Amino acid sequence: MPKHNIILGQRYERLVIIKEVESVKSKRRVLCKCDCKEETVVDFYKLRTGIVKSCGCYGRELASKPKSKDLTDKKFGQLTVLHRDSDKKIKGSAVWICECECNERISVPARDLVSKNTKSCGCVGSDFIKTLQAQNEENHYKDGAFVPLLNQKVQTNNKTGYKGITIRKGNNGSIRYIANITVKNERHYLGIHDTIDLAIAAREKGEEKYYKPYLEDFKNEQRTD
Repeated sequence: MPKHNIILGQRYERLVIIKEVESVKSKRRVLCKCDCKEETVVDFYKLRTGIVKSCGCYGRELASKPKSKDLTDKKFGQLTVLHRDSDKKIKGSAVWICECECNERISVPARDLVSKNTKSCGCVGSDFIKTLQAQNEENHYKDGAFVPLLNQKVQTNNKTGYKGITIRKGNNGSIRYIANITVKNERHYLGIHDTIDLAIAAREKGEEKYYKPYLEDFKNEQRTD
C-alpha cells in the first residue's frame, strides 16, 4: 500500500498536525492541535480517513445538544403524529409521520406542526378551493384565473419546501431542481437548475410575470367594491 505523507500544518476537520510522534504497534501517530486549543495524539490513519475529527470536543458538543421533542400521539389540526421518520431532518427540523383525519399519511417537519403551518395532508385546502370553484363565485376569478390558487401555500408533499420547485435525480446521483408555474390550468416551464437558489430565483421571476398582473388587478377591484 502507498505510504501517505504526513504534512505539518495540514488540517483534518478540527485538527491541525503539529508533528509526528512515536508509532505504536507500527501505527503512525501525530500530535495535533484542535480548534478548541487542546492538543491530542491520534492515529494518523484514523485522522486522514475521518474517523477522528477532533480531540473529543465534537462528540461532547453533539451529546450536549437537546434531543428533539417527542411529538408522538400529539394532534395538530387534523394531523395526529404517529412516529418519528427515522433520523430524517429538513433544514435542521425533525420529521414526523402523521395521519390525517382523511386517513392519508404524510411526513411533516416538526417546526411546521408546532407553528401550525401544516394542519392537514392538504385535503383542507383542496376542499376549500373545490367549494369556492363549485360555488362559481365570480369575485374569486380574474380574467379566467382562479385567484385563491395563485395564493395557495406550498403543498405538504413537496420535498423542496418551495412552491413550484421539484427535484430531479440523475442516474449518477446528481440532483437538479425544476421550476414551473401554473396559471389558468396552463403550466409554464421555468427551467432546470443546478442549485435550489437558482430555481427559487426563476420561480420568483415567473410569479412576477404570470401572477402579479392578476393579483394586483384583483386587489384593485376588491378596493372599489
